[in-house]
Amino acid sequence: MSRFLILAAWLSASSAPSARADEISPDADIECGGGSAWTDVQDRVWAGEPIESNHLMALVCEDLRILRNGVYARHGYVFGNEWVREHMLRDPEYKPDPTINEQTVGERLTDVDRTTAELILQMESEYGCHEYWRELESKGDESVEGSAPATDSPPKPEEPQREFAKLSEVPTTGSNGRPSLMQGYAIPAFVIDTATYGEVVQNEWLPPLTCDELARVEQGVYARYNVWFQAEDDRAFFASILYGYTPKEGTTPASVEPTLQNVDRLNLLRVNRAQGSKGCK
Repeated sequence: MSRFLILAAWLSASSAPSARADEISPDADIECGGGSAWTDVQDRVWAGEPIESNHLMALVCEDLRILRNGVYARHGYVFGNEWVREHMLRDPEYKPDPTINEQTVGERLTDVDRTTAELILQMESEYGCHEYWRELESKGDESVEGSAPATDSPPKPEEPQREFAKLSEVPTTGSNGRPSLMQGYAIPAFVIDTATYGEVVQNEWLPPLTCDELARVEQGVYARYNVWFQAEDDRAFFASILYGYTPKEGTTPASVEPTLQNVDRLNLLRVNRAQGSKGCK
């Protein structure tokens, strides 16, 4: 039996359904998980694969919290929070390592891990999950069994909290005909995805991004043309998010330069300017 079936069997024992913070009663029992969408996104997080915001749309506050901490659990992080720890200990793949703590876990995290944790944190913020947990905490253990505090032990991937650009809520279509629902915030995963699929990257999206994230956006432009990146991790990253990415050894940014579309040239111009303003290059 897979770890997800085991976890789902345990979770199914709860009596009340979970919901987003704006739909949930503070007196409700806490449960999380269940369904193919949950299984798929958990598989991705535990495998260290990228996820997108649409993977999280059907999830609720409890799901998001467990999923975010899965980023750290897959590296053996030892959780101080009892609610999170009990969930993780029921997962056969969770192997707590006493040497992995708040001071050491950061060096284990990959770029994908950090982007995933940030994406989930943003979704939790949009759903009002932090307020929900605080309300549960204020009622104490007598009203909500196993209520969890507002924050967990693992550090946030970026400190201080960054202010990402608010996106329009108007559905748009990219230059390649790929539909894109422009809502939420221009977090790094969204900006990278936008460049990778040949859609226009807006200038206001770029200032909050780090140099590493801007470099990934730049790579996304070239990944569309099957450029061979020297680092195997870079090739694996784009193979996981770009359908049909088949890098050819010897294909470089310089070799595909003459074939770039106008949208790609515009995106490179904007990214290079942002890199220059941060002193990245």
